[in-house]
Amino acid sequence: MGDERYDLFRLYLANIEQYRMTKRAFGFALAVLGLIAVVYLVVFVKNYSGLWLVFFTLLLVYMVFGEFLVGGMAFGPPERIIKKAAKQKLKEPDSSDAGELAATAAKFLCIGNFTMCREMLNKVFELKNVGVLRIMFANTVLADLYRTEGKPDKSIKILKSKVLRKKKGSSSYSMFIIGRAWLEKGDYQKAIEALEEAYYYVREGHPGIPDLFKSGFRNREIRNIYRDALQVFVPYYLGKAYYWAPGDNQETAAEHLNSAIVLCRNRHFRPLLKKDFTEKE
Repeated sequence: MGDERYDLFRLYLANIEQYRMTKRAFGFALAVLGLIAVVYLVVFVKNYSGLWLVFFTLLLVYMVFGEFLVGGMAFGPPERIIKKAAKQKLKEPDSSDAGELAATAAKFLCIGNFTMCREMLNKVFELKNVGVLRIMFANTVLADLYRTEGKPDKSIKILKSKVLRKKKGSSSYSMFIIGRAWLEKGDYQKAIEALEEAYYYVREGHPGIPDLFKSGFRNREIRNIYRDALQVFVPYYLGKAYYWAPGDNQETAAEHLNSAIVLCRNRHFRPLLKKDFTEKE
């Protein structure tokens, strides 16, 4: 994530992951505190009626105040997000597990380590008997990598030949990437068509992230992270495509920008969205 210009989508992905990690840590701390309170009431005070008070107090703190506390800790300015992402140590994936390798490649792309991203993807493509959905996800990540490196033509070619021509290849993530690639090439009509389709999948709750882990919890986590980010950035880039497309599309562009700003959970991002909106890709 270079200092000269942030890729807001990748930055927001990293921030949403940080938020979810902080929320889990906060929930665990409350659970430990609740356990200590229960032991104290049951063993030492023998006040069993107080257990309900402990339960509802902790639930109130988690459901009401927790969101503000966790949001305050996680949703910071870009510099803080980058610093946290740079410090995060990634677990070495199982070299025989295509899902873990593809997910790790996506994470390396998110934090800006393109060399390791490509290395993880190469390992995926070297494996045999890999499920179709995992291969398609890996190719989508590869297309996103090429687009990030300033090679939109390669990005489009991979998506068309390896992802979108296959059944279930179209998803919010894949159409988002090809839409951004068309946007960078200056073909605004094709960008609008792709991003409109991506927006449809966003509303249908289909981010396009297959099962990548053996753990169902981890699969839900990565889907939720991408879903939250795509909810903001699909309408954002769709608005940009309308903004630059020929014709009187300014009202439509503004509607999509406003939708992105409303859904953006980090208030530090909102000025960045407005600032970057009128810049060409």
